[in-house]
Amino acid sequence: MKTSIISICFVVAAVLAQLPGYGNSVARANAAEQHNAYEKAIIRNAEWLTSVEDSNGYICVPADEYYGVPGDASLIGHAISVRVYAWVLTGNKTFLESALRSAKWLSGRQDKNGGWKRDAGYALDAAQCVMEGFYTYEHFTGDRQFHDTLIRAADRMISGTVDPHGKMLVLNLTECGEYAHFSFLAWKQTGLERHRRGGKAILNNIMENFDEKEGFWNTAVAPKMNFLGKTEKFCLGPFLRFSISHFDLKGKTVAKMSEYTLPLIMKGNGPQYSLGMMDAESLLDTLDNGSLNFPGLRAQTEKAVEWVEKNCAGPVGGSFVESKKVPDGSEVYPLNSINDTVNATMWSTSAYLLALVGLNDVERYGERAARVADWIISMQDGDGGFITHQAPDGKRFGGKFGNINFYASTALWYYNAYYIRWKVPERK
Repeated sequence: MKTSIISICFVVAAVLAQLPGYGNSVARANAAEQHNAYEKAIIRNAEWLTSVEDSNGYICVPADEYYGVPGDASLIGHAISVRVYAWVLTGNKTFLESALRSAKWLSGRQDKNGGWKRDAGYALDAAQCVMEGFYTYEHFTGDRQFHDTLIRAADRMISGTVDPHGKMLVLNLTECGEYAHFSFLAWKQTGLERHRRGGKAILNNIMENFDEKEGFWNTAVAPKMNFLGKTEKFCLGPFLRFSISHFDLKGKTVAKMSEYTLPLIMKGNGPQYSLGMMDAESLLDTLDNGSLNFPGLRAQTEKAVEWVEKNCAGPVGGSFVESKKVPDGSEVYPLNSINDTVNATMWSTSAYLLALVGLNDVERYGERAARVADWIISMQDGDGGFITHQAPDGKRFGGKFGNINFYASTALWYYNAYYIRWKVPERK
């Protein structure tokens, strides 16, 4: 890295000292040297999110390609983080003021259970995504006015994912990796032991569902079904699978199907989707001088990286497709968008990059990570939004979904912190 350590932005140095990946390090490059390509991409993404925000902090863009609800609370929560990233990098209060407006909008609409049921198509009433945004805001600004909102959201996320005995309530493991990670973030911010226990309970379930033969995590927890349940699956399963695959169902319909009827829809539960790399996200929580340590997850992630590279390599260097190839009709989920084996996808590719950062090994994974990060910034549109897909001929297509933009910027944020700006600390 050629950036001089002398190049320090003293305006935000105190804030950056608390940043995961930036802590105990010198801050960012100053205005004379400008930002590197990854920082510029994050800033431009925050500019785009700010440009589509209304005066109340509401952002009306689709959440993602699966649920696709415009103005979903989940994307507004995650968008808080991207704008805070940009504020940390630039010191520009426009980003912070924008993030604050969205935080106030969300805080005022939290329901009595700690979620955003009226404003969310996601499972768990989007509590996980909004909690993450409040964590980022409070962690970097020191402003605790939303602290109670954060706690309630974390409690909603955890209680909806595992029961008090640690049994999984959510069968779909693909996104549970972020629930574990966000639980640990909540614990670090609140100091509440129940948040750490919740994260560990979720992570334990993820690790127990690692297929050692395949070298990757199962897509879902195998459902335990009685005779009635098996009869319902036999009778209703084909109809539900057909409906999802042929009518391009999105929004709250698919979210509720995922939450309540998944056992009837699934066909098997084994490894298939590259987005399962999200299950490695708790490794990010081990990077702050040893507050957590997950050697078992690290070993699984090393195998998972090889599995994804073998089964889901994308058509463009540094990218990945949604799914490995499986026989028609044998897909775990019948949703067409996640069974794509041809086109590069932003969300899965970003999750892969976060896993490489979590492994914290520049010597082994640095070149691979660089290819992925460079592909991500190549997918940024002129207005700063990241586009979701790229075809083998190089054509970019799809939408600029809020949550996927968060994942792209967050992957670049962590990558820039650990693999570009500063030497990665030695593992203990």
